[in-house]
Amino acid sequence: WNVPNWFQNLTGAYPALVEVKPSSMKRGLKEYLKSPVEFNTMITAKSDYMKARASEHRTKLLESFDKILNDKTGFQDFRERAVDVAFVGERFSNSMVGNIAWFAAYSESIDAGMTEAQATSKADSVVRTTIGDGSVLGMASAEAGSAFWRLFGMFSTYFNGSLNKAMSEFQIAAI
Repeated sequence: WNVPNWFQNLTGAYPALVEVKPSSMKRGLKEYLKSPVEFNTMITAKSDYMKARASEHRTKLLESFDKILNDKTGFQDFRERAVDVAFVGERFSNSMVGNIAWFAAYSESIDAGMTEAQATSKADSVVRTTIGDGSVLGMASAEAGSAFWRLFGMFSTYFNGSLNKAMSEFQIAAI
């Protein structure tokens, strides 16, 4: 089930903090909480990458809702319905954290004097390298194995990404 991924997606904010300041993430969260729809609309208007990401998330969410709400037979397996419900939360949390991180990186870049295009590119890069997209293509093959293997490998992408970011920062600090 994808329920643990809801919470794993929220921890995606930590690797993003290697790229952006905590105050920028906090500012992004405040902006998001004011008006989630306007916040997401602003981001997708500025970034083709985030627009494509949001479109994919929206499509997958609608497919899940369709399965949940349109089972007219009454024979849909409970487990199958629960997986669809869990998937909704996973997509939502991944999208929320990604948008907040994107906004934080974009705002910092604009404040630093970058052009709109440079700031957008930087923000896209931060999301791509620290959050991921939750898609099958973005999933490590180790995460796609049996339930037993996924039990032990569930957080491997997060910890691997965190380790890679930390090692990069240590190498920069050593120079």
